[in-house]
Amino acid sequence: MRQRRFGILMTTAVGLWLAAVTTTLDGFGQAAAAAKTTKGRVYTAAQATRGEALYMSLCVSCHPPATYTGAVFLTWQGRSLGELLDFLQEKMPKNDPGSLTAKEYADVMAYLLKLNKMPTGRVDLPADGKLLRAITIDILP
Repeated sequence: MRQRRFGILMTTAVGLWLAAVTTTLDGFGQAAAAAKTTKGRVYTAAQATRGEALYMSLCVSCHPPATYTGAVFLTWQGRSLGELLDFLQEKMPKNDPGSLTAKEYADVMAYLLKLNKMPTGRVDLPADGKLLRAITIDILP
């Protein structure tokens, strides 16, 4: 009987500890996300490759890559990737806006970051607009 009570107490204590740690880590994660920029390795090379394939099949006929690089892309400086996602979903592809999945739009954005020489990382750019709003576009040298 004592062993059973001890087991229940330990299970409860471990559960409470895990809940506290998870809440703390979530808070750190949100703070870190709020400080992210496109220079912070926010996409992977593999994701940019997927995005390039989509771009070449759906976008390049109207928008050569230079459309989204250099001085032209500077208009996005200081805005969030969430704003870019909104723009792409509302306007692109021109013949069928909003027709890509959220993941496909994120892949295309990863390719745009690659075109602008942003460093790659180990985690794909998220497809969630809320998370993307926490990442600021920073393409200045």
